[in-house]
Amino acid sequence: MKNPCHGNTTCLIDPKTGDEVCQCPFGRYGIHCELISACGSNPCVQGICQNKNETTFQCICKPGFTGNNCDISFDICHTNPCKLGLIIRNRIRN
Repeated sequence: MKNPCHGNTTCLIDPKTGDEVCQCPFGRYGIHCELISACGSNPCVQGICQNKNETTFQCICKPGFTGNNCDISFDICHTNPCKLGLIIRNRIRN
């Protein structure tokens, strides 16, 4: 029997229906795991990738990082966001 699943994914047989079901790994989707998601290559260096569609993604960056791929670090303290004489300390990176 030929495996209908793409990309070295696992083909399972549904015991109730006898249908072939592909178990897609991270980065693949579709009935036969034939589609590769935009997040499949893990483009977000310091963040979480969210698929917008199969070719577009958005990175949600961890605090202290910015850029399309969350690969640019910045010091939030540098912008001096505090008012009323309060002091902010950057504890993300030291």
